Amino acid sequence: MALARWVVAAVLLTAAVAVLAWLLAPVDQSFATVRDQPGVVRCVAVGSSGVGVGVAAAGDDGDVRLWEAGKNRLRHKLSGHTGKVRALAYHPVQPQLASAGDDHTIRLWDAALGTPLHTWQPSAKAVECLAFSPDGAVLAAGGADKCVYLFTVADRKLLHTLKGHAKHVHGVAFAADGKTVYSGSEDGAVRAWDAASGTLRREVSAGKHHIHMLAVSPDGKHLYAAAGGPGLQAWDLPALTPAAVPFRGGGLAKAVAVSPDGKRLATVHEDKLVRLWDAAGGEPVRVLTGHRGMALGVAFGPDGTTIATAGSDGTVKWWRVGQ
Repeated sequence: MALARWVVAAVLLTAAVAVLAWLLAPVDQSFATVRDQPGVVRCVAVGSSGVGVGVAAAGDDGDVRLWEAGKNRLRHKLSGHTGKVRALAYHPVQPQLASAGDDHTIRLWDAALGTPLHTWQPSAKAVECLAFSPDGAVLAAGGADKCVYLFTVADRKLLHTLKGHAKHVHGVAFAADGKTVYSGSEDGAVRAWDAASGTLRREVSAGKHHIHMLAVSPDGKHLYAAAGGPGLQAWDLPALTPAAVPFRGGGLAKAVAVSPDGKRLATVHEDKLVRLWDAAGGEPVRVLTGHRGMALGVAFGPDGTTIATAGSDGTVKWWRVGQ
């Protein structure tokens, strides 16, 4: 009898804790949620699907899933990676998608047909970040071997191997004219490389904070980093000097995206929150709640009125953020 009462009490306590957690959970401000991806979703990208706007997401199960934006309709599941997928990038001109991850490979896909086009394996280490040049001619990648690789997309050849970082490279981004590629690392350094020659142009410190992702403004005047410490850092380009208006607040940021007009930034954070920033003023203008775990990836929709995010709660969420 005593055991039965103990079991009943334990069940009631568990139920009470669950109800309390539900009541205290933040309001989900997203307008759509996709839970088709098992496990942690680490990255999300928005680009051309060949028939419209596509959303790509991937994470710990190794598959890349492509949806129609805003419709939650799965178009393709791209299988081939044998480990966690950590980075995605849409080609800026063609309906193509690049993915990379722990299996040491970078894979190029036809986003319209859902078929593989090419596979690179630059080293025996994980590949953790990707970026296409603005014209789509070059693909940059970085990762656990501390190097940055530049590949020509048309003929699939290795153009340069850029060495110098002391730790994992987590962020790569091209200048608006495609002539410079930026890299950010766990070593707290941001480096600017000549994309044609592969030579180092300059290096700055992010104050020993890990860099998790880089993004360049559409006008090419600013470089943004999702980082530890203050969370969001910025530099003026091409000099790569600290931005006149610093960004304050937010804490550790896992990813950053710039709106198509360059007026706003979106960051996702270890504290589960999504933050929108005024790019000119450096102040957060909105804080969005809804993820039940760390938010890990973010991308703007093509008109800048929506963003997509990925999280450790296994979801991809869409948010309306207005103009």
